[in-house]
Amino acid sequence: MKKQLEIALIKANSPIFRGCEFYWLFSRSQLELLLKEVEIFSSPPFASTVKYQETMLPVINLEQHYGLAEKDQSGSSKYLVIRSADEKKELTKLIVPTKQTLKIQKLESEWKPLQSPVLPKHSEHVLGMYFLAADKLAVVPDFIAMSRSLRWR
Repeated sequence: MKKQLEIALIKANSPIFRGCEFYWLFSRSQLELLLKEVEIFSSPPFASTVKYQETMLPVINLEQHYGLAEKDQSGSSKYLVIRSADEKKELTKLIVPTKQTLKIQKLESEWKPLQSPVLPKHSEHVLGMYFLAADKLAVVPDFIAMSRSLRWR
């Protein structure tokens, strides 16, 4: 019996864009931890950071990174510790804030890929996009590319 991959799915904190609701999609294995409270350190023009296990990790707001308007500025955020490995198997970790509920589910084979990214900014930081339904689009962020772009700020 073939093992079905688990994915994490989070509704983006943005209004409908080009007629679609946006979702962030990544593998369950990339999710290390969900934190409810963190202390964010900011030193512009550099990325904000959070101290996690004696290491400072960058904080990346996915809506801002991809140039999407945010619909809910109030309320409390949860913070996801995301890990990703590059082609040399070097591990990168970062923090992703979210105001939405995280759902873990099985990967659906009937999701249809979108050929070209439609995001306002940083489309090169997308590993893929999939239609979950006619009006729901899931974006697979490239956390390695995002992390590399932060080093040059």
